[in-house]
Amino acid sequence: MKKNAEQKKLENLEKELEELKKRMEKTLKKSNEIFDVGGDGWHDNPAYDMMNADIDKIGGLIDEVKD
Repeated sequence: MKKNAEQKKLENLEKELEELKKRMEKTLKKSNEIFDVGGDGWHDNPAYDMMNADIDKIGGLIDEVKD
């Protein structure tokens, strides 16, 4: 019984990890659009700052799930 619960938890963590990786990939793909639309490249670009914050957050969640 305990093994089934542990297996289920592992499966859920693996699923969450894959979802976070997809979310990270999607966020990174937006970088060119943010650069072009945000104005002034990466300088004084709030959209770029928000994207970086999202990347840091997702990266932290990925690390947390891996542990």
